[in-house]
Parts: sequence; C-alpha cells; structure tokens
Amino acid sequence: MSFPWFSLEQIEAVPKLNRKSVALISISSTPQDFADRECFASVLRVRFDDLTPENAESLWLPRDIQIRLFTEQDARSIWEFALDALDQGLKVWVHCRVGVSRSAAVAAALGALLEDDGQAPFERAIPNPFVYQLMVAVGRRVIESRNEVEDLLGDDTQTSITPHSPAPFDNSISKNR
Repeated sequence: MSFPWFSLEQIEAVPKLNRKSVALISISSTPQDFADRECFASVLRVRFDDLTPENAESLWLPRDIQIRLFTEQDARSIWEFALDALDQGLKVWVHCRVGVSRSAAVAAALGALLEDDGQAPFERAIPNPFVYQLMVAVGRRVIESRNEVEDLLGDDTQTSITPHSPAPFDNSISKNR
C-alpha cells in the first residue's frame, strides 16, 4: 500500500480509465485548484492554505484576504475518507496545486501510520510540517477509535490497524517555509 501524491497538472493528466479504482484527496486553497471529480471512485475536497501557524502570523495580507489553516477537522475528514476507501479496496491518491508540500504532508502521514516507512515524501518533496504533525496526531486517534469500535462490535470483517511509529519530523528542511 502506498500513497502517491501529485500536482494538479499531474492528476489531470492521468488517463480516466486509470482513475476508477482511486479515491482522491483533492487539496486546494481556491475553488479553481480542485481536481475534476470525473471517473474517480470518490473524491474528498479539502480547502486550506499551505501555511503553518508561525508563518501565517508573519504574513501581511490585505483585510479582504482570508487565510485558512489546516484544522483537526480537516485531518479527521481525510483519515476517515482514506480508511473507508482502503476498506473498499480502493487506492488512495492525494493532490494539491503544486504537489510538493500539502499533498506530500498528507501522503507522508498516511504512509507513516499505515505503512512500514512513509518516508518517500521526505525524499522527493518538502512536506508542510504543521499538516504532517497534525495528520499524524489525529490519525492515531482515528485509528484507535476505529479499532475500539470494531472490538466492541465484534466486527471480524475489518482488520484492526496498528499504527506505525513515524520518525520525528525533521524541521530543518522546512524552516524557511
């Protein structure tokens, strides 16, 4: 199981035939940067800016421009969507406008808790540290909650997930964000 991440341009270039078994997490700051829903098995659209709380505070923006930071609810929605898709046997792909920071952070967090490694995004991109850390923290809670419910219901159809322990985030590559 892997969690590839893409830019908007890359995801739109994927042939429609190859999209049928894919659940897509589409991340954008603006309504124009969401991927077309056509032919994907399902699409979750999540809207937030590529910022951390620290760099958001230092920005000077005109009053009419509103920024939106990644939230726990965004992370929970992504985790629920991804886990439901995996339960249905779908692949999970992630995209954002450029395919370097937000989508890489989400893919890294999914991989960190659900795979043995999850480090590929750190080798080929610059994952947003705030998004990654919040995704990992919320992901642990979502997975634990799902496992508890399955245990209570005696649901043998789903395999309990044991979250992996991700390596600590190396903030040195993202200090200039």
